[in-house]
Amino acid sequence: MSKFSKLGASALALALALTMVPVDANAMVDYNYSADGKTYTATSKETGKSAGYEKVTWGDYDDYYYDRKSGDSDYATNYYVPKKVNVQLKCYTDVTIPFSYGQVSISKLKVNSGKANITVKQSGYDKNINDTYETYTENADGTSKRYYTDPATGAKTEITDSNKENLYNWGSATIRVYGKKAGKSVISFQINDANGNKVATKKITVTVKENASAFKNVTFAGKKLIEADGKHTYDNINDGYDFTTKKSGKFKVTMNKGFKLKSIYVEKYLGEEKYASSDSYTSTRSITTRLDLNGDGDCKDTIDGISESEKSSYSYEKIKNGKKVKLNTVPSYDYEKLEYKDSKADGTEYTVTNENEYKGNLSSTRFYVVYQDTLTKEWDTSSFTITRRVSKK
Repeated sequence: MSKFSKLGASALALALALTMVPVDANAMVDYNYSADGKTYTATSKETGKSAGYEKVTWGDYDDYYYDRKSGDSDYATNYYVPKKVNVQLKCYTDVTIPFSYGQVSISKLKVNSGKANITVKQSGYDKNINDTYETYTENADGTSKRYYTDPATGAKTEITDSNKENLYNWGSATIRVYGKKAGKSVISFQINDANGNKVATKKITVTVKENASAFKNVTFAGKKLIEADGKHTYDNINDGYDFTTKKSGKFKVTMNKGFKLKSIYVEKYLGEEKYASSDSYTSTRSITTRLDLNGDGDCKDTIDGISESEKSSYSYEKIKNGKKVKLNTVPSYDYEKLEYKDSKADGTEYTVTNENEYKGNLSSTRFYVVYQDTLTKEWDTSSFTITRRVSKK
């Protein structure tokens, strides 16, 4: 995941309140490297499957790559054909349906029941016909048997001369759903082969909710951080948290049905310190700390989407839901001083000093929340940043 950049004065000016920032929603993978960096294990949080990799040098050069030595190459792929979908009221949601081999398109898309609740339209497709590129999965032991993996189910079948023609046609379709009114609806569509012949008919149950987000309620020190529709509250200048002078409070998350809370981390920027890079120049640099999230002695791993580092500008603390947390006290700070020699027209030499300093009065504490969609099994993250006013001026 994620390496977080330094919050300067301009960034703090933009983050005068609570923010809810969605992070990358792709499959979440933990990476655990050996202390010498020669091997690592990648584990998908969605599937629970792992693969082991070993560093391999490239000839006589310093270049290298990691070769998979164990596990499946598609360990992180979460095959999912939706039967149920949640949609936010007054919002559009794209639903992608992957096809098995031999299926390339849909037709006869319609709303069977609950027509007053939604509108539907095919918004995209991926159609591949007579694509003779033969996909395969090499075994971890180096054997050369070739397989194809069904795009919709993940099932593997060995490729032979008699069956490979069936693998040439494949694709997917995307359906756009708009939630007009809260309630349940059922949509159906026909799946066709490359010749337009019916292969199957599928149905999807759509539930339109006033709040289809992962979070039912998020609070700090008893004050809500989201509205009833799941949106953040930072645009309300009277909610008390555009600026806060509170030093601490309990952070509590309540998930909506269909979502499970996994982890909460508190992220705090460590601030800056003066640094003399030469006899004539002084500036600031980030204060850093050694970040070893899983406590295995190295700083090479990625845990819950957070990358470890030998020199991290942020501290991270994993907390329990509802724990009282002290907010960060470190504001932004910039300083620069440059001294150099100059001379007048008559040759008299003197020292020139250029100096500037900025001290902010706002500090930020970010609550990084990791959760899972129990319907799709996907893991995701959101963050809530509280900006504290550490001085009145």
